Amino acid sequence: MDNMLMGTFLMQVSQQIGVKKFVNIVAGCSYPGYVENGEMNEDEYWNGKLHESIFSFGFPRKASTVYGLALKRQFNFNSIHLIMANMFGPREHFNSEQSKALAGLIRKMYEAKKNNLPKVEVWGTGKPTRDWLYVKDGAEAILRATAYYNDIEPLNITTGVGISVAKLAETIKAIVGYKGKLVYDTDKPDGAMHKTFGIKKMQKILGWMPSTPIDKGIKETVEWFGKNYEKAISY
Repeated sequence: MDNMLMGTFLMQVSQQIGVKKFVNIVAGCSYPGYVENGEMNEDEYWNGKLHESIFSFGFPRKASTVYGLALKRQFNFNSIHLIMANMFGPREHFNSEQSKALAGLIRKMYEAKKNNLPKVEVWGTGKPTRDWLYVKDGAEAILRATAYYNDIEPLNITTGVGISVAKLAETIKAIVGYKGKLVYDTDKPDGAMHKTFGIKKMQKILGWMPSTPIDKGIKETVEWFGKNYEKAISY
């Protein structure tokens, strides 16, 4: 919450000192949690409540877009709001308190291989699908949006492709080279079952699509993690 308050204050100060464009990076969990077919399109951004599993995290992110809208109406302040898919890559958070599923699985399997453990636990059923965006692609899209996008309405930055937790886990397992067993703890929550983001508006406005296949992005992330293990787990 403190980070989001800082972001709001930064937007306010930017308006006051005459910044020409403010780029607000917003997590995808700010979308309604119960979108038809699980594909989240910009015209549905205001159409419902957040998913119960992440509402306390998603709400302040959504509030930042509301604040941008208020500054636009009152002062004609130019801010853009980029809704990012799940990001991953080198320098990700790998500690247990902050890591997302992909980074958490990389660490679990890396350490299981290192310590010759027979199994790795994966939370949930493995069925939920998520949209994963490699950090280099995300950075490129942010720069393009900064140059070409000037609308107050949110814009998705995404691959538009969902991958199940089970397939993600198997992909990480193969890249890490872990030979043990994956065990799914179905007592742990799945969260939203399907969560991908629409790409049509992004393609039209930016003329762009992510270029990094997920297996290549995971490979580069695993390589960085292995070379920076001690530093990575302390972030």
